[in-house]
Amino acid sequence: MKTNRLEHLNILLAKHLSAILAKLNDKKVGFVCLNELSVSPDLQNATVYVSFLGAEQPEINLAALNSAGGHIRSELAQVMSTYRVPRLKFIIDDLFDKAQDIDNRIKS
Repeated sequence: MKTNRLEHLNILLAKHLSAILAKLNDKKVGFVCLNELSVSPDLQNATVYVSFLGAEQPEINLAALNSAGGHIRSELAQVMSTYRVPRLKFIIDDLFDKAQDIDNRIKS
């Protein structure tokens, strides 16, 4: 069960993180779509589910995004009013691809 504080932090972190990702000027990362964000109950870690639009090899984009994680976290620290900013772990969200695959199987 999520507490109100945790839900509020999820919303706040997603808002600021999506703005930072939109401004991120790294061609290796490409266009990032933030799909879901989940902060751990101890507020130390955040799992960020992302997808890369138009990417042929999203694993390469993910590696570049994870390498920029420290920079992104420092930018988050400047705009957030929390004592600590959670460590970010980016994961490829392939839910859309799985849903599309199931849809294709149903149609055939």
